Amino acid sequence: IKEIREYKRRCPEVFQEVENTRRDNKGLYEVSGMQELADYIPKEVDDETWFKRREDFFEGEQMRVQKGFAHWKLGSFWEIGYGVERPDLKKAFQHWLSGAHLGNPGCMCNVGVCYVSGQGVAIDESQAFSWFKKASDLKTSEGTLNLGMCYRDGVGTLPDPELAIKCFNESAKDKLPDAMFEMARMHEEGYGSIQKNPSMAVSLYSRLLDKYEHAHGQMRLGLAFLAGEGVEADRDMALKLIARAASNGF
Repeated sequence: IKEIREYKRRCPEVFQEVENTRRDNKGLYEVSGMQELADYIPKEVDDETWFKRREDFFEGEQMRVQKGFAHWKLGSFWEIGYGVERPDLKKAFQHWLSGAHLGNPGCMCNVGVCYVSGQGVAIDESQAFSWFKKASDLKTSEGTLNLGMCYRDGVGTLPDPELAIKCFNESAKDKLPDAMFEMARMHEEGYGSIQKNPSMAVSLYSRLLDKYEHAHGQMRLGLAFLAGEGVEADRDMALKLIARAASNGF
């Protein structure tokens, strides 16, 4: 399933970020935003020294949630080769697996992706499904999105269009762009209990593009304007959207 396989293969800039966190009233961490890794790491020490110091610090933490979050970051460092001699996907996977067992939802998502793509571990779709389910149960939008893809494509489970729709819809409510795109595409093509509705698809694609530069959404909406599907035909608008999609790597 292409989307999950590419989830960990996006441009390197995506991985050179570290999540800010906050605690809810149960003491668990939730993702609240992103900041550039370059802004997080102090410049007065070399990368490898900083990495080792942070590794020692986090391994010494007694709190489960902080250690789980540390494994999320350390796994990301090993994945991109930041602060270490070279990237090592097996070490990245081991950190994420450790963090996942500590209850970190970001690690759970990454472990699931590794099991689907074979990054640092043998492909095991049933394990991927299991970890996406656990991440989704913790109300993680990315986990719910990937769980929906599993239900849609029968990865580690039997295909279930209605559960796929439920997962995509829940993630779309959290404004996750790929989930918003999936909901628009299902209305464009018809899927499960969702009847084909080109005008609704155009509306949903437009909502997506109001918030994000989403190449697939731009291309789909551009083609709708070109063909006059669900919207009045507008060649100029179509070409503008298709050009934007191309500039965003479609």
